[in-house]
Amino acid sequence: MLEDAVDFVCPRCGLSIRPRVRWLTVEHCPRCIALARIPVRMSTVPTGSARAREN
Repeated sequence: MLEDAVDFVCPRCGLSIRPRVRWLTVEHCPRCIALARIPVRMSTVPTGSARAREN
């Protein structure tokens, strides 16, 4: 696993992806591409800050 794990979050649909290895990262949201045919760039969120906002 990545030591500096990063969550990739889609700002349009809210899909969150955490790749197990660095080369599996995605640039565009697969859900938005599949359902709406819209390429939406995923934004990166450090793992700790995403969890801190939930609490």
